[in-house]
Amino acid sequence: MNPHENKSPEPWEAALNRALKTLPERQAPAALMPNVMRQIHARAAAPQSQGSWWQWPLTLRVASGVALAVLLSGLAWGGGHFWEANASPLLNRSIEIAQTIMGSLAGGMAAIFRVQPDFGAGLQRPVFLAAGLLLLAMYLTCVGIGTFVYRTVRK
Repeated sequence: MNPHENKSPEPWEAALNRALKTLPERQAPAALMPNVMRQIHARAAAPQSQGSWWQWPLTLRVASGVALAVLLSGLAWGGGHFWEANASPLLNRSIEIAQTIMGSLAGGMAAIFRVQPDFGAGLQRPVFLAAGLLLLAMYLTCVGIGTFVYRTVRK
């Protein structure tokens, strides 16, 4: 098709505009407005738990923020004492296995690169504890984000 070959003397937008203006105006269904108003009232009357956190009353937001701060402080304090000698036997066994693996890797690095990494026993438990707490925090973050997205998309 040749772009210079235009059979109509006016642009196609003007022709389309004229054709659309000749169409009759359609009336909205009679049930549209009551249905819309019913949906609006249903959302307004929804329980508080279905609203976003920013829509909660200020006192509930402050209380939930304080509760979260207390929970995180408790986790940090409890996590600092968790790795002590009274930790669960399963955790101690897992740490011993990880220490054995790290020792083997350190021995391999020493043989290949002629360096001796220092993974002292005093450093290994806090490193494993921090790694475990980081993994837990990442897991809980993913659960929280998934819940937020699900509740946002579901509405």
